[in-house]
Amino acid sequence: MKRANLLITAARGGLVLLLLFCLSIGGRGYAGHDSDEEEEQEQEIQEILRQSALRPSERVENPPPFPLQSERVANFIREHLSCKEGNVAVLLLQPGFRHTVLIANLIGEELTKKGVPTIGIVKGERATTDVGLSGTFKFPIIVDTTQNLVLFSIFGVAKGPGFSTGWLTAWSCSGELRYYYNLYQPRLSVDSVVEQVRSSTSLAPALRSALHPEKQNVVLAPHGYRLDSVVQAYPQAQHSAVIPIPETPATPLGWAKLHVSSRGRWLYFAQAGVTHIGGMIYDLVHQILTPLPIDSVFFRKQSVGSDSLFRAFLKKSYLQALIAGGVSYDPCADSILTVAISYAKIQDIKLRERDTVIVIGKTNWTVFYDLSRNAPFQHIPEYDSSSIGRFGFIDNLHLIQRVLICDPPLLIGTIIWKSYPQSVPLPDLYRPDAQLSANPTTDEFYTMARSWAIFDRNTGRCLALGGKIDINKKLLGIGYMFDPLMSSCPDAAIIHEPLTDYVILVPDGISRPIKTYYAPELVHPTKQARYPATPTKLYRILAGARAWPTAVGITAKEYMLVWDLYEPGRPYEDSRNPYIWQRYDRATGKLIGEWFVPRFQDGMRAQSADFDGEGNLYVLYQDYRRSAVYMFNYQQ
Repeated sequence: MKRANLLITAARGGLVLLLLFCLSIGGRGYAGHDSDEEEEQEQEIQEILRQSALRPSERVENPPPFPLQSERVANFIREHLSCKEGNVAVLLLQPGFRHTVLIANLIGEELTKKGVPTIGIVKGERATTDVGLSGTFKFPIIVDTTQNLVLFSIFGVAKGPGFSTGWLTAWSCSGELRYYYNLYQPRLSVDSVVEQVRSSTSLAPALRSALHPEKQNVVLAPHGYRLDSVVQAYPQAQHSAVIPIPETPATPLGWAKLHVSSRGRWLYFAQAGVTHIGGMIYDLVHQILTPLPIDSVFFRKQSVGSDSLFRAFLKKSYLQALIAGGVSYDPCADSILTVAISYAKIQDIKLRERDTVIVIGKTNWTVFYDLSRNAPFQHIPEYDSSSIGRFGFIDNLHLIQRVLICDPPLLIGTIIWKSYPQSVPLPDLYRPDAQLSANPTTDEFYTMARSWAIFDRNTGRCLALGGKIDINKKLLGIGYMFDPLMSSCPDAAIIHEPLTDYVILVPDGISRPIKTYYAPELVHPTKQARYPATPTKLYRILAGARAWPTAVGITAKEYMLVWDLYEPGRPYEDSRNPYIWQRYDRATGKLIGEWFVPRFQDGMRAQSADFDGEGNLYVLYQDYRRSAVYMFNYQQ
């Protein structure tokens, strides 16, 4: 879950917005250890350290791809904006960050008030979610629904990972780049940024030095698996049912992640889009698609201040209830769903001589829903800090995802230790007072890094910590970069940590082997990385893994995995290969069999997969207008 604290200062001097956040790159892997790569990595670290010392308006979180001068940009400006002199503003927005929409609106509204021609290009999602999208923004937008993001490519932004930060760019009428700003940086002075857009006559040296149009985070998979060899090597899984999802503009479904209840009655779609970050529930019995509701009364109780202030901030999206993608069902009660929700709240109101400071924080909860009533019935704290303190981890462990088991009744979660790259910026590792345990290449990090915890499902109290992340994460210098896969059945949870060749069954902590399709040098590296993995190296690891697990499941007798196989020479997220479905004997770890699952069905592309309590595989297929879930029977 991407979460943030906001500090909004209403003052005579202007509007200042402060975001304290943790931004992670989700995904998948290559890591070389030759001297050329180490030298390149050292240079990248030095650039990151230098950037951290600049003013916030001149920092660059990742190398941007924009051209310095472009006739294509000039043609776009002539076609879409009225530009006679001065600068124009173009905001490049992609789904996945609702806070980016908030910030874009604040900046866009101020720019239009100051007479700066402004337009936004938004990466299109799906037909239903794109309906009414223009009403979300306070400035003109164009929704880019082209397959290869033609409009984005004009500005050098190629097709890449689905959830990317947004950019504000300023251009002269002739297509010269004069300013750019990452919309998800920690500090934002709206007045200062707007003034930069209005008055910049050339690109500042700090911004120019960080500009690397040739370094884009779209990496072709150097190795992988050929389509024909995969199809020839395994039998095809046969689907036994097709479930069309009845979408409408009133109940839109974005590109979604599927979660299936134990008996297969309920389908939950986790989605993260420009306008919709939340969940949709489909009831197979009544064939109804409905949004997962927020407990508005509970939401309101989190904030101090008047009802009118709360409503005003809610309307402006300063206050939001963010639903995480990691949800789970009670394996013994088909209609009980747990969801992690972060409620933004008005934490404090401070009156000063010249202004009023309103502090917006957050409060995190695990929320239990009864889907038969489509209503929440219980909130428990994300975890009880005092109970974790018994293990010596006060305020340094974070719960990432959670599942339920009912024999015994427990909540089991995957956790991370506060460290780079998930929750500590790279420059912090090089300060004189830096904690060694935050550096994923140190022994101190590996000593502290636990992988899962057991909680009381009624109170959130931590009962036990278990496991360590695999030693290869230390050798690669990636720490907790890639989130584990997790699922549960009545008596156990199964966890697969990416880039390992086993799964763990909790609460017993039993390890079971798996046949993997990863690049072997990532599973068992032979050399300790000198530096923590920089963003460039992380993308190389992502692109070179050869394969990635996309779903895991467990029953009383078996455990199962689904593998996404990369196709050589294509972006790792754009493979055309079928998936591989594996089934294992839970008692022995023996591989029962493997089948391939088509990547495409009726012109739709597979988006995500999940298992029900019997081990049946469900795959969500979508195109721009349609969504359907295909069920593959486990009795192959």
